[in-house]
Amino acid sequence: MEMPSLYLFLDPYLIWFYRLTGQTGWNFLIGTSVVAVLALMVGELTSLLASLLVRRHFTQVAGEAKKYQDLSMEALKAGDRPAYEAANKLANDAFNKSFLCSWLFRRRSSGPSSLCWDGCRNDSRG
Repeated sequence: MEMPSLYLFLDPYLIWFYRLTGQTGWNFLIGTSVVAVLALMVGELTSLLASLLVRRHFTQVAGEAKKYQDLSMEALKAGDRPAYEAANKLANDAFNKSFLCSWLFRRRSSGPSSLCWDGCRNDSRG
């Protein structure tokens, strides 16, 4: 299996951490720890960039949930049960969308890319 060009570029730098000492166990721990920290840093950076890109959308979704919640409360105070139920359903849908967006956005996963590098490296050695 041929390694992708990004992994070929990073390989000499990442493998260096696996060859620091003369002891295999320590090399494994040091190298894997460094790759994990680098993967975490890449994940944090991409998460920050993504949050800057989608901030307006999240604000809009949260504002929509607040708007429908206020509308449902006004309908309840006015005694209009059908309008309350309709607005409350819209508010619940908007809140669920807002909650799901924020929950999914906070899920960070840069580990697979580092594991892929390691897998490609081991596969290429045969």
